[in-house]
Amino acid sequence: MVERKQMRKEELVKLFNHLHKEDKDGIIEAVVHDVNGGMFTTDSIRLDMDGGRLIICQLNSPCYESNKKNWEQELEFILPT
Repeated sequence: MVERKQMRKEELVKLFNHLHKEDKDGIIEAVVHDVNGGMFTTDSIRLDMDGGRLIICQLNSPCYESNKKNWEQELEFILPT
């Protein structure tokens, strides 16, 4: 079995810090492919840097709205008032 490298937080930070200008604007959408061949897209995406998790919630799931609100709270911590 081939060992796969896991993404690290510092790699993600470096990626964001070096985005081209045209890649810095616009919406983000998650595309999730499951083991059974299913697929869904969602805009309920939250990057939890403390826990090192990318949290993705499907539309109509119990966590969809709260995940989006939690992301807004994460932004409030870092954006100037």
